[in-house]
Amino acid sequence: MIPDQGADLVRLGVSDVAALAGTAPSSVVRACQRLGFRGYQELKTAAARQGPTRVPAPDPHGEPAARALADTIHASREALDDLATTLTADRLLAAATALDAAPRIVVAAAGRLSADVTADHTY
Repeated sequence: MIPDQGADLVRLGVSDVAALAGTAPSSVVRACQRLGFRGYQELKTAAARQGPTRVPAPDPHGEPAARALADTIHASREALDDLATTLTADRLLAAATALDAAPRIVVAAAGRLSADVTADHTY
C-alpha cells in the first residue's frame, strides 16, 4: 500500500495510511520498523529524500498558486540552509541527551497541521 502512494506519501500522516490500509496506526508503524525504519516519520523522510530535488520555476506571470508554492519551497530551503547557523551540533546533542534522560515527554499541538505532525511523532 505504501509504494502505491508515491510522492503523495510525504503528505499523509500515519493515521491516513492506516485508514487507507484498513488497519491501526500502530500496525503501520510496526510495518515501517520491519522495513528497517524507526517508524513512519523516518520512512516519510526517506521517501521525501528520494523525491525530486528541484521544483521547476513557475512562470512569474502564470498562476498565483504556482508562484506561491515556488516561493514557499524557496523560503523553506533557505531556512533549512540557515539552520546550521542557529543550531550547533553541541546544542543538538544537549537536547537529545535531555530528551533521552527524561522520564516522560509531553507532545502538544494546536491546529490541524500541528496535530498531524504530533500524531506522527508519538509513535
